[in-house]
Amino acid sequence: EEDLIAQENVLISFSAGSYIKRMPASEFRAQGRGGRGIKGMSTRQEDEVIDLLFARTLDDILFFTNKGRVYSSRVYELPEGSRTARGAHIANLLSLLPDETVSTMLIIPDFEQADYVTLLTRMGRIKRMELSAFSNIRTSGLIAMNLDPADSLDWARLTNGGEDFIIVTQGGKSLRFREDAVRPMGRTAAGVMAIRLLGNDEVISMDVVKPDADLLVLHTGGYGKRVSLHEYAPKGRYTQGIWTTDYRRLEELGPIVSARVVQTDDQITVITSNGIVMRT
Repeated sequence: EEDLIAQENVLISFSAGSYIKRMPASEFRAQGRGGRGIKGMSTRQEDEVIDLLFARTLDDILFFTNKGRVYSSRVYELPEGSRTARGAHIANLLSLLPDETVSTMLIIPDFEQADYVTLLTRMGRIKRMELSAFSNIRTSGLIAMNLDPADSLDWARLTNGGEDFIIVTQGGKSLRFREDAVRPMGRTAAGVMAIRLLGNDEVISMDVVKPDADLLVLHTGGYGKRVSLHEYAPKGRYTQGIWTTDYRRLEELGPIVSARVVQTDDQITVITSNGIVMRT
């Protein structure tokens, strides 16, 4: 059957209401900074787009959930829709448990492209495990990480053993530390603490550092900035890190809503809470 599937570039859209679809990447043209964007998805009231991933139709996709479980699918098996179509509910595609929702996804073109998957929770617990552990997932899913009931698995990144991570919190803190500070673990392990959080702060982003790259930081008020990663020296795991946004400006800018490692030739796709998409 897969021999009949064309290898095409697509964007995968996922909403807070757990609706998913794939769209031809060509439908989203690049715009300049400050552009108005285009309507990218039909959303119901209180539903918003929370993830947009570039993939190819023959790639695998891993779905990690708030409960620490993982499911898999092929990209071409996702429902195809236009820019303004709503898509299908993820529960129609995956055998999710009660109160389980998809929190992050990984596109896997090849299970030999990386050595490890590194997972991070909103309360700052991190875990590293071999990517090969996810190459054959049954339809009922697998446990990827045992969690505290109050915590949520929210980030997953592919790594090769010698990377640096950078973690950013909603309250403006950031911490860069080396991957080898987190030893590889088995599927049911709970992981170790990655960052020391202050008060009610929580993690808002985790990414892998790239050579000569920048950290793009976006705030809820629509403000953004790009900072060289050379300004973030590696620190020890489970420390507080440094301020990436001065806490005195958070009231003006709003909390940090996203932070990603970017390079100068990258294109950035930003989605607002009402489904407007801008690609620049």
